[in-house]
Formats: sequence, structure tokens, C-alpha cells
Amino acid sequence: MDTSKTRANRRPRKRFLLAGGTSALAIAALVAPAIGSATQAQAADAAPRYFSVAAEQTQGLPGQYQVAQAADGYIWVTGSSGRPPIETATIAKVDPATMKIVASAQLQTTAAKDRKTGEQLGFQIVGPYGIDTDDVNGTVWVTNTRTNSVSVYSQANMELLYTSLDENADTQVLSHPREVLVDPSKGYAYVGSNAYITVFDLKTYQVVKKIESPTDNAGRQSKMNMALDESSGRLFVPDLAGNVLEVINTNSLEVVDKFPLTIPVATASLSASDVAYDASLNELYVSSQGSDGSNSGVGVYDGTTGAFKTFIDFGSRAVGLDNDEARDLVYVTDFGTGQVGIIDGATDTIVGLANTGERGANDVEVLQDGSAFVVNKATYAENVEVPFTLDFNTGEYRTASTEQKGKDAELTPISANAFTKIRATETTAPAPVPNPDVEQVKAETADGATVSTAKVLADGSTLEITGTGWKHPSQGGSIISVKADRGSLSYQNESVIASVDADADGNWTLTLPFPSEANGYNTTWAEGSSHTLHFLSGSAKEGDVVRSPVLNITVGPAQAPVITAADPVQLPFAGYGEVIDVKNPPVVPEPTPEPTVAPTSEPTAKPTAEPTVEPTVAPTAEPTAESTVAPTVEPTAEPTVEPTVAPSAEPSPSASSGKKLAYTGASVALVAGAGALAVLGGLVILARRRKQA
Repeated sequence: MDTSKTRANRRPRKRFLLAGGTSALAIAALVAPAIGSATQAQAADAAPRYFSVAAEQTQGLPGQYQVAQAADGYIWVTGSSGRPPIETATIAKVDPATMKIVASAQLQTTAAKDRKTGEQLGFQIVGPYGIDTDDVNGTVWVTNTRTNSVSVYSQANMELLYTSLDENADTQVLSHPREVLVDPSKGYAYVGSNAYITVFDLKTYQVVKKIESPTDNAGRQSKMNMALDESSGRLFVPDLAGNVLEVINTNSLEVVDKFPLTIPVATASLSASDVAYDASLNELYVSSQGSDGSNSGVGVYDGTTGAFKTFIDFGSRAVGLDNDEARDLVYVTDFGTGQVGIIDGATDTIVGLANTGERGANDVEVLQDGSAFVVNKATYAENVEVPFTLDFNTGEYRTASTEQKGKDAELTPISANAFTKIRATETTAPAPVPNPDVEQVKAETADGATVSTAKVLADGSTLEITGTGWKHPSQGGSIISVKADRGSLSYQNESVIASVDADADGNWTLTLPFPSEANGYNTTWAEGSSHTLHFLSGSAKEGDVVRSPVLNITVGPAQAPVITAADPVQLPFAGYGEVIDVKNPPVVPEPTPEPTVAPTSEPTAKPTAEPTVEPTVAPTAEPTAESTVAPTVEPTAEPTVEPTVAPSAEPSPSASSGKKLAYTGASVALVAGAGALAVLGGLVILARRRKQA
């Protein structure tokens, strides 16, 4: 699997968001109104790009929250169903190529207590929410938001290696931890809580520091999903209530700056939720949920100064973000509609959409192959049987399709959410779609012939012209010649840029490419310019009526393509994989040392007079440049690119497998050596017997 994209160039992780097999991919075409507001400005020096969007979907976990991809390609997902007490929860390991769950965990449990009296009523699961991977130490870091703790698991077998869970709430290290973000360059894990960032050592799991941020809003601080720029040693942290983006120096572990966040509609709240950083563009993207139908979208800021650039309206509760640094694309989830928007970072415009469900698009992770993996919280499947739900009264795990959310609560059905994988493929500009509501300009001649076209021609679009009543007195339809700007515009060095034959009733239509040098004209019409179109008859057909109506038009802004959201292709669900008890995980085999051949004390056999038979060595075949066979995929309207050497549902052979092969090879060598000595020994004995004879 391609791991060439360094973590310095991608956002390592995300987000605690809202609490509350290969296959064909469905392709959505770019075809009608621009998405965004007047504040959504296209960069002057960047040409627009166009993308087709494809998606596929399958059943995921109950109560999905966050997702992270490890260096080996596997995807890790958290799920905690419903509100406390959490009785159904897990972390799952997912194959990125097939979206099949390889393994799911039975996590640590703790007491479920009465909030007022502290009396234990039953048992609950610690409840995972935020997640990130430490690929240097081979671990997975998870925040247990409802139980104010973090846990660390082995990537190899899901073994619980550490937890900060403390039954005594007064000595808890954390308070409502959301996001966890791993910084391998510094050896830290940053955990966002209500009012501070707690820094953990990745190896010792000890708290290094609590980073507090002085503010007038201390009681309402809420540190949300972070982004890391390893190259400059900066950690970006949006504050949900403070309307600021904090900048932390990862060397000094101090808050060194606060970028104020712009609120487009002052009468509504912003509620910043997530942040992504594009190093190549030096831009920061901050998502916001907004309120009352306003301020939902993505704010764009300068990565150095924090200066506001633009705001991209999107959805009704924009939440999660991640960016594809290699292609300068940004993915944003909308919890309100279930859609995922794709932003072209070069122009700060939305260029693609995908549906993940009726609501609840929560978290997104750009994968190593350039696709985006999304978890949502909308119901995808009901009455789902899972192997990681708890018996509230006994604290024992069971496989069931119902859960008990409290001491005297009735059993309620368990529902699962969906995994969705999205792929955006760059394509050519789509043909403009004619808009019948566009204002027309019309000219009429003395004999009743008419000609009409759009009064404002969208920059780059075709000219659609219609004529009626252009009849020859005796020979059917007229022949009409077209000039522009009194002949100063030429097409392929001709001042007549087009001619058209009217039908017998005198009607005709004409479609012309937009006047530009690229289309064969001698000049390019610019946005805001005014032009004349001249329509002439009489000279091209003997005896025809002489006509010369003129239309005056202007060039307006380019027509934005209609973006149709891609509906995902549905994939069959393959179950919840191997179920692992994190306190009693399967043993990971230790590497087997290669055996050392012990020296022999036997004397070396003396050579005999018998001729030695040289072994015949078969010629070695010349190596062939045999290509690797790619996985077979169903044909789609656009080619799909599967992840490079993506792991299958079965994990790759462990390092011990190679050692066993080495051991086998050594054994063969020993056997072969012993056989050779035996043959030599036999020849020596035979020679002695011949001498005795």
C-alpha cells in the first residue's frame, strides 16, 4: 500500500463530531445552479476544475463517530450507540479495498452509576469516540468521551495496552475528551477536552502537559477537531464557542496565536467544528455548523496570518473535514442532509457531491489511494445483531439485536449506520445546459422575420440562436450569413463566422462555439464586454429578400455546472469479523530466530580415485517483465482506481511466517548436506573393500 504521503502533508486525524470485494461505483455527472454564496470567490489565477464523483456503501457500526487510517492501510472506526449508559460499542478494523470489517472489539467495561447519588446501577462500556493511529509504536489511541478517559490498543491484536480510566471522578485526568491527534515527530498524542489540550507521551502514556488557553469564555470553551502542520510545528484547534482558531507551538506546547473566525451572518452563531490545513496552498479550512439556517459551511483562511479569505456555504450543519493534499481537494460532511461536499482548494468552490444517507454525515478520512471514507449516523439497518453489546445487569458481553439502556429500561433494537467510500475523478468541462428562463433579446425585420438569442452570454458557453420567418419569395427558406462586431470578429480568417439554411417555413437554429482564440476565432470575448451580431440574407440566394437585423449582447459570468450528488452503489455486508476481547486478545507470534548450523566433528572424507560426477545444472529461465494483475472490477462510466496493494479481509502473513520459511530452508540445507556426506562415506567404504579384495 502506498504510504508515500507523509503525515506532514496530510491531516493525521479528526474529530469527535456531533454527539447525539470490489464493485462498480455509481457515477454522478456534473451537469445546474452554482453551490455557494456571493462570498464564495474563485481565485483569479486558477482555472476551474471538473470532477465526476462515484460512491459505494455498506453496513457499518452502530453509533459511528470517527475514522482513521493506519500506515498499513487498515481503517479504524469507533462506534458508541446512543446516549449513556453505553451498552453497545466497539472499535473496528476495516479493509479499505472492500470495506469489510476484519475485526471488532469487546472493550473495557465500567460501572454505570446514578448521576445524583453515585450508586452503581449496572455496567456500561467505556464508549469510544475519537480515534487516531500511532504507526511508529503500532498503537491506536481512542477517546472515551462519556467516561472521561483515553485508551490505547495494539494495532496487531487490539490488546488494551493502557487506559486513563479512573473510577474516582475527582482524580480523572480528562474532562469530556473529544479529539485525539497523534504527532509522531514529537512523540505526543494531543487530546482535546472542554477547556484544555492534554498532551500524552506516545510510549509511556504519561501526561506531559495540560495546555490551557486564557480566555474570557473559560466556562464555555470546547476544543474541537484538530489539525497538525508538522513541518512548522503548529497545532490548529478550533473552539466551538469562542469563535477562534488557536495555534499551539508543538515545541514549547504553548498557545502562540489565536486567529479570529469570521461570522458571515452576525445574528447567527458559528459553532466551529473541524479544521484542515493544505500546506501547498497554505490555506486553513474551518467547518462550522451555524444556526437558524445560517453560517453552515467552510471558512477559508491564510495559513500563516489567519487572514480571512472567503466563506463557502454548504449544507445545514457542516461538521467534518479532511483534505487531499496531493490534489488540493477538501471533503466536508453535512450532518443535516447526509451529503459530502468536495471543495476545489485552488478555487475554493464546491465541485462535487455524494449522498451517504438522509442525514448524519459525521466524519471523513482521505485514504492513501485518494478516495474518501465517510461514517454517518443515520439508520442504515435495523434490528442488527452484534457481538459487542453488554448485559447491563451482569456486565457480560453477549451477541444480541437489542440493548438495555438502564436498570429498569426495556430492551430496544440496535441499529447500524453505514460506511461510504467516495472517489472524485477529474474530468473535462461538461457541456452547458441551456436555460429556458434566460432573458432573450429579439430583432424583427419589416417582413416579419425574427432572430433571437440570450441577452447575456455566459462566459465560455455556446451561442444558441433561433430564427423564424426567413422565407425566400419562391424557393423555400433563405440562406442566412452571420457576422459579429461589424465583421471585425473572424472565424478561421473569414468575416462570415457562420451561415445557415432556413427550412421551407423559414425557421432555423444555430449553435456557435464561444468566441475565443482556442475555438478558432481571431480574438476572445471577455466577461463584461458588449458585442453585435448581424444576420444577412439576400445575396447568398438569388431573388431572396434583403434583411439585416442586429442583436446586441453582453458577456456575463461563466455558467456554473449543475452538480448532481452521487448515490452510492450498495455492497453486501460481510459481518463484524473476528471478535476480540481487548483484555484477552489472540497471541501475536514472536519472530522465530533462524537456526545456526552447528559445526561437525566428523573428519572430512579423503578424495578417492573414482571420478566425480559433476551435477547437471538446468539453465535458468530469463526473467520476464510480467505485469501484476489488477483486481477485476465491474465496468463503470468512469474508471475506478483501487488502492495500491490494499490489505484483504485476511491479514498479511506476520513476520514469523518468513522466519518459518527461513527455518525450513535451513533444514533442507542441513538434510542435503547430510546426504552429501553419506554418499562420500559410502564411496570411501567401497574403495577400502576393493583394496582388501
